[in-house]
Amino acid sequence: LARQRGDRRMELEALMAKATIHAAPTAARDPAEGLALAEAALVLARALGDEAAEAKVQWQLMLLNQFLGRTHEALVSGEQSLALARKLNLREQLAFTLNDLYMHYRGQGNLARARAAMDEARALWTELGNLPMLADNLSGLSSLHLYDAEYTQAIEVSREALRLSQSIGNLWGQSYSRFFIGPAYVTLGEFGQAIACMQECIQLGEQAGFMVPQ
Repeated sequence: LARQRGDRRMELEALMAKATIHAAPTAARDPAEGLALAEAALVLARALGDEAAEAKVQWQLMLLNQFLGRTHEALVSGEQSLALARKLNLREQLAFTLNDLYMHYRGQGNLARARAAMDEARALWTELGNLPMLADNLSGLSSLHLYDAEYTQAIEVSREALRLSQSIGNLWGQSYSRFFIGPAYVTLGEFGQAIACMQECIQLGEQAGFMVPQ
């Protein structure tokens, strides 16, 4: 419809929305299709001089390149999204970008930088009152405790994420809160608890359409 009307801004919004659908880890995930859409959106955003849209598209490109195993390209896009979000004071976009960029810092072994990104994102989610993303952040934080061999802290943070997700009826968040702590329980020698948490993660993920646990 946007193309029929020659409405380039409407077309940009549609491209970004479709790219988001294909970037999310659901049954609709299609990184290759999403990447093509996001790259088209990036060209259009730059042609329109829309830096706010570019900040969002660069975040999408980070996610899509990550799923395609293109870690360098993903990091570059994430950093560009972060710079634009800070420049324009786009607080929600800043929170989304930081909340996913931490995984690349973690992958580099830079846990301090990853934790700083998550701490900043968590403060923003609290400020914005976004409880689903606050729970998501806490679940991600549990992975940093796990990677830093802080197994008890990983479990405690995951429990906080689970309580918050349960309080708002968020099955996706409940599944994700269980995602990282199986290995923590294994390391502590609590094998039964580890199996129970991993099974719960899978079952809740199936109900929520969250594909990663599968």
